[in-house]
Amino acid sequence: MGDSGILKVVLFVLCILLVVLLFMPRDCAKQAARPLAALQKAKGDKPKGLQIESSTPPPASQRVNYPAGLDAEHLQYMIEVDTRFAAPLTALCPKQEPNEIYGSERVVNALRSLRYIEKQADGTWALTQDGLLHVTAADEGAAWRIEVARRQFVRAQKIACATDDQCEVGFLWQWQPNDVGTAMKPQLAPHQGLATITNGPTGWVLSDVRRLDADL
Repeated sequence: MGDSGILKVVLFVLCILLVVLLFMPRDCAKQAARPLAALQKAKGDKPKGLQIESSTPPPASQRVNYPAGLDAEHLQYMIEVDTRFAAPLTALCPKQEPNEIYGSERVVNALRSLRYIEKQADGTWALTQDGLLHVTAADEGAAWRIEVARRQFVRAQKIACATDDQCEVGFLWQWQPNDVGTAMKPQLAPHQGLATITNGPTGWVLSDVRRLDADL
């Protein structure tokens, strides 16, 4: 009776081992195959051929009726490369106190907080080593003209065409401050701009852009 019980236990253990040997490798193979199949599928989903990526984000989508031969990316490019739109916003930082330059306190305080300027023995302000490395400044004698921000295209709002060759564009733009502009604690909000585009022999070109004056 005792031998019969031991035999049953041995047979039970052998059955368990047989089940493990038969089914576990197959399950492991399935688990290992899943990530590989997912990876192959992900690779297969990518389009073939040369893919060109731009560091400039595309304009935010909005329902705008573009004339033939013009799209959102082309319009954004024309506005962004225009010298009037690309001109930076600057602020005057006086070299000594007291001064009569209106609004200079903001840029002075910003430069001081960043430790880009320091006071000299004679009481005048001078750019520090970090200031010389990080600040775009033009010497104008009694003051520096400091770059604080640049315009950033947001999106087109509407396009109204008087003729097939001339259209008025309403668009949004906003200031993109550098570290000095950020230290000035600006209230950033989109501004409305206007542009005139004309269609010529080489395609659409920007003939005028305006409403670019706004405080930071």
